Amino acid sequence: MKRRIAGLLAACLLIGGTVAWADNTFEGLPIVRVILNQQEVTNDVPAVLLGGRTMLPLRKIAELSGLTIDRWDGDTNTVYLGGGAAAPVATVNGEPITQSALYNRMMMEGGAHYVDIMISELLVDQAARQAGITIHAAEIDREIERVRVRIGGEAQLQEALRAANMTMEQLRSAQAHRLKVTKLLAPRIDISDSVLRAYFERNRTQFDNRRVHARHILVATEAEAKAVKAELDKGADFAAVAKAESTEPAAQYSGGDLGTFGPGQMVPEFEQVVFTLPVGAISDPFQTAFGWHVAQVLERTGSAPDFALIKDDVRAAYLEMAVQDQAPSLLAELRAKANITTTVKQK
Repeated sequence: MKRRIAGLLAACLLIGGTVAWADNTFEGLPIVRVILNQQEVTNDVPAVLLGGRTMLPLRKIAELSGLTIDRWDGDTNTVYLGGGAAAPVATVNGEPITQSALYNRMMMEGGAHYVDIMISELLVDQAARQAGITIHAAEIDREIERVRVRIGGEAQLQEALRAANMTMEQLRSAQAHRLKVTKLLAPRIDISDSVLRAYFERNRTQFDNRRVHARHILVATEAEAKAVKAELDKGADFAAVAKAESTEPAAQYSGGDLGTFGPGQMVPEFEQVVFTLPVGAISDPFQTAFGWHVAQVLERTGSAPDFALIKDDVRAAYLEMAVQDQAPSLLAELRAKANITTTVKQK
């Protein structure tokens, strides 16, 4: 690091008048093209050859190195530089932790992993540019809104970001990357009605927004269940009967109340009853693997999913699943075609 800074300070601070480069010279000195990471370095004052050495304006060198020119002292002809890898990210009792120290620590502990992620992201960016794919802010906004709705609202989204140690900008960047992958893969994915309907039928509960608040009394035999039903039909208090008769241990405290739940959370035989039973009605005895039940629905919201009405949601969910499945293959293809070099080695 000291050697690099010394090299920077050895560069000449060129202060010039008008640019006259027609003969490939600047103020009588040959102009030198400077290529950094396969990109030509451009500046209002060019690099020149002086005494067999290439001279580039210090301001440009500072810019390329992440340094700043803090001030120029004309009385002493001194340039004061700041920032860069030597700048502290923290101090402890006056002793600095520099950016270079932080970088070295991060490289040791996970550099190869993050370089691999950045390679994948750049490959996707390049493929998207080649395919003429552009991601607009409005598209990202829609994806963020989908995440917000799915997770339960703005408060839940912010809590999830905090838990993941992630900022909104990072989430937007991740969504932009996912959209590029989706658009690259979309031509390969069959989203015909037949495919979407089959996916809907296999994952019906995923699209079912019904919720039911129910309670039940569980006993061992059909005869006991019929006796419980008769007692309730005569006006007995449901919670009291549940505490006295139900074999479910929690009924002693809950009175048989199961709270609110959605499709797929209870055994099918139980759901078949409570998702069709009129609110307030008490069911006839019915059997599951746990025993015999008598149930009552206290509240029910939502409606059974209709493919025609939620086709757009089904398409989005199917496409997300298909992209997730096929993304590794796409990245493998892009890597196989790319010329990739890295100096960061896996442990």
